[in-house]
Amino acid sequence: MSETGVIRKNWRRCIRVALAYPNRYFLGMSNLGFQTLYSLLNSIDDVACERVFLPEDDQTRLKTIESGWRLHDADCIAFSISFEQDYLHLLRILEKAGIPLLASERDESHPLIIAGGAACLINPEPIAPFT
Repeated sequence: MSETGVIRKNWRRCIRVALAYPNRYFLGMSNLGFQTLYSLLNSIDDVACERVFLPEDDQTRLKTIESGWRLHDADCIAFSISFEQDYLHLLRILEKAGIPLLASERDESHPLIIAGGAACLINPEPIAPFT
């Protein structure tokens, strides 16, 4: 995929943040908040932020766009959620990444899961058990 504005860092020396949009690529990349967060996180020297989107089909391997690392290898997965319908997609992404759905079932070996965006601001309770 060829695109402008892609930021690539030496992620082996950084805190690895997977910025996840729980829907298709074209929807996530049309979200200015998602793009701004990507740029802001990558402006921090010790942070490598890479994007991930809901795959088109269940057979597609879930990996970051920039370097292709698995979500399970991230230090943090930050979800940007604009619509309540994407709550279920968040769960699909966690499941596909092999990460326990419930926060209570995760330990230090799993990435920190955080969520933000309009849907979370308006009503964070539906996804509270998962983040």
